[in-house]
Amino acid sequence: MVPPKVSTEHSQCRCSAHHRAITKQQWLRCQRHELARWQGKAMLECEMHRLQQRLLPLCDPYLQQLDEKSEILEIGSGPTCFSQWIEKGHKTFVDPLLEDLRRTYPGTIPKGRYLTSEAEKIPLTDHSIDLIICINALSFVYNPEIALHEMGRLLRDGATVILCAKTASSPMARLHYTATRIFPAFYNHVRPYRFTLAAMRRMISRHLTIHEEITVGDHIPPWNMIADHEQIFICSSSPPPLPPS
Repeated sequence: MVPPKVSTEHSQCRCSAHHRAITKQQWLRCQRHELARWQGKAMLECEMHRLQQRLLPLCDPYLQQLDEKSEILEIGSGPTCFSQWIEKGHKTFVDPLLEDLRRTYPGTIPKGRYLTSEAEKIPLTDHSIDLIICINALSFVYNPEIALHEMGRLLRDGATVILCAKTASSPMARLHYTATRIFPAFYNHVRPYRFTLAAMRRMISRHLTIHEEITVGDHIPPWNMIADHEQIFICSSSPPPLPPS
């Protein structure tokens, strides 16, 4: 899917793409479905195990640069809060559903600073974050372009962004796009957007510099057009490469 069209003044920056973003009403409906999806501890335990066993080892080389004073921001943390497994730094969790999720899972969400906020307008000062983590949340925010611009605003010089995203085949992305635009009354999905890998790369590159891509899980054959691909993008707001230590 080609990224959603945005033409919005935001922090003195114009972010533009090729297709319309979904309506706020559609996004709020998706949020309600997302909250319902997290009811029940079985799904939470399964996802936390997957993140810990599969994603954390892949991200670990980029976490070694952190120290006790590092500021870590996790956008779209959900109830899993991936950055809880990072031993160093101060953690801030951002998610519009955080208050609801904390009531659903009392005592489960780890210690840290919580911001019940949308990813497009995070109440933190410019250039104040050393590491931004966004695990499979970019397809769930109201406006991905502005969310990425917000990440760039918050990054300190030399800071890192770890973006994990699930992408779809072109037929599945186009089917999803058609359903959201032409048949909105029948649209009942949790995920507002479904991007192809190429579209995801283009969208991220408009706001951040991609230094490395890491494929998560086993290779999916080209004939399997239904399965999602999961990719980690190691990014920064500036050109210098970020090799693992």
